[in-house]
Amino acid sequence: MLHYFAKSFFAPVLVSPRLTNTGDVDIYLTNDRFVPIIGAKITVDTFNWSSLAPIQSISYPADVEPLNTKKQASIPLWNADNKNEIFLRFSLKAEGVSSSPYNYLFPVP
Repeated sequence: MLHYFAKSFFAPVLVSPRLTNTGDVDIYLTNDRFVPIIGAKITVDTFNWSSLAPIQSISYPADVEPLNTKKQASIPLWNADNKNEIFLRFSLKAEGVSSSPYNYLFPVP
């Protein structure tokens, strides 16, 4: 089972969200390949715990140099009154990238 998850967290291209103290979500793109990623698209889907379909979907353009990590966007977090009702899923679509695993952000433990 561990090998299945290790394949995801050692992926050469990864979208990483970071929840800041100010209530923003910083979105980073890591590229551990020897070729740049140009013209990619990061999609942020917002889900409610009571539904399998996203309640909101926003896309951001993304570019990163080879063997580098770059902050792609910073988005304000949702209202404080609904943090325990939703979570975010991050995905990447880029030419030449066969797969990049989903990454999730759960604002309330």
